[in-house]
Amino acid sequence: MKSWASGSAALLVLTAFGGVASAEDATSSGDVTPGASGPSGATVERFPPSTVRLPLILGGLGFTAVAYGAALTSYGWPEAPGASELRIPIAGPWLALANNRCPSTEPDCGAIVYARGILEVVSGLAQLGGLVLAAEGIFVTTEAAAGKPALAATRRTPSAMTRITLVPSVTPTLAGVAFVGAF
Repeated sequence: MKSWASGSAALLVLTAFGGVASAEDATSSGDVTPGASGPSGATVERFPPSTVRLPLILGGLGFTAVAYGAALTSYGWPEAPGASELRIPIAGPWLALANNRCPSTEPDCGAIVYARGILEVVSGLAQLGGLVLAAEGIFVTTEAAAGKPALAATRRTPSAMTRITLVPSVTPTLAGVAFVGAF
């Protein structure tokens, strides 16, 4: 009964906040050179300057380090289930979430199990998010340095038929989200 109720709650939240996403025209934000066009009518994009790489990498690694440092507070509660797993970087919060239960010394710990589970998920997402930011800093396409010829990248303008929709997916054993779209 609880899984049905939680699945229904997830479905309600997803349908309340889910909507249709579509791309915006780049000309309104000012990031396209006016009148510039590439082959077959595509607009020319501008990329961020190359100086953005290092701050993005350091910011992502710093964010991961702060999230991991917060997870190290588990040393204050060594008897809590999953506390030792929480000290493993990146994978630790997910391993600790798998072992999230009441300690043997306190069989009825109430809402503490849920609060600890929420904090483990937030910690895991923050650590992964920091790594994604650092990876973006490594792989981001930037403009050529001054004095070097820039290679123009082109992008086709999105058609009116491009749509991406967030759709809830609930089964007896799973509740989740799916992205459905036409490109």
